[in-house]
Amino acid sequence: MADPAAGSHSAGSAGGDSPEPTTVEAATANAAPVKPESKQVRWTNVGRFAGASIAYLIGSGFATGQETLQFFASFGIVGLLGGVISTLLFIVVGALIMRKGHELQLELSSEVFSAYVGRFLGTALEWFAVLYSFSVAVIMVSGSGAVFNQLTGLPNWVGVVGMGLLGFATVLAGLERLVDIIGTIGPIIIVFTVIVGTIIFVRDFGQLGSQPIFGNLPQAAVEDVQVTGNFVVSAVLYVSFNMLLGMVFFSQLGKEATSKREAGIAGAVGGLGLGVGVLMITLAILTNFTLALDKEVPTLVLGQTIHPAVGVAFGVIVMLGIYSTATPLYWVVKNQAMAFAPRSWNFAVTAAICAVLIACGFLPFGVLVDKVYGTVGYVGCALIVVIFARTIYDAVRRRRAA
Repeated sequence: MADPAAGSHSAGSAGGDSPEPTTVEAATANAAPVKPESKQVRWTNVGRFAGASIAYLIGSGFATGQETLQFFASFGIVGLLGGVISTLLFIVVGALIMRKGHELQLELSSEVFSAYVGRFLGTALEWFAVLYSFSVAVIMVSGSGAVFNQLTGLPNWVGVVGMGLLGFATVLAGLERLVDIIGTIGPIIIVFTVIVGTIIFVRDFGQLGSQPIFGNLPQAAVEDVQVTGNFVVSAVLYVSFNMLLGMVFFSQLGKEATSKREAGIAGAVGGLGLGVGVLMITLAILTNFTLALDKEVPTLVLGQTIHPAVGVAFGVIVMLGIYSTATPLYWVVKNQAMAFAPRSWNFAVTAAICAVLIACGFLPFGVLVDKVYGTVGYVGCALIVVIFARTIYDAVRRRRAA
């Protein structure tokens, strides 16, 4: 079902252009739409949905620069090509998933998996994605404690409890309010990252040639930092585990859009924004490769080379990234749980999940998630192949039916 806390209409559906929510079987039973598809595009919605999709995928890994270092910059100059590959995939896959979400109008957005791979595998993927979402939400909440401690000097538990309660209040406010909030945070993080990355790249461009990024890479980059031994595989894996994590939420965003065209544009713009952010952080790291290679928070170190205040600002950006990822993941888990509970239980279910998130936030889950990231990425790769194949199949079927 749709978010129980949200109203009967969202900003995207207020105009009455979107069809009623349905099940995946009913949505895929007919090859042709019941009524002509609206081509209306509300650019305010495009901005909100694109911003929300960016914020959803950013998380602490992106904001700290650690993911960019591992998946792209650790390969040296060719990592930029990997960033371009990821950007193109984010644009296309994001647009396809959001368009599918609008087309299906599912009561339970997690059923989008069944639309691609059938009921049996779809249900397995649905629960796999929900459990994965919960585990990453736990990591985000846990990480907020350490970051908050660095920023303020207060105990870790203050950050953990504070992030859990902030997420609780946001999720309880409903999907529309959640999208409004993180839809604003996403562009702020990207703009800040691009500006700082550009300043560092322009300032340090002259030392790019002296960095060990063109020939033989440092042993630490190859053995300790790289996720895989191939920059193309690394780029694809980065998109894969992100889109597997974001598929349910992206489907819901597409459902709320005014039209399929609007949903597709929002998905593409979100993918482009995320890709540009990845490329700018990669450029900044490459110009300071030896400095950033062994750092846990590369962006913080690079920001401090501009001014100590910029380093502090990056700490705030990391906290915003954690919040903007943890909260919609929290919503995904709550929305799935509400499929088995009456609407009157919304507060109790939301509070119960909050309590579990906070409790688990004190556990060392980081190592566990690091170990499963590779597996999740390959599952995501298979899913992306299926998305492309199903999209082509549906297009051919519709053309023949016409």
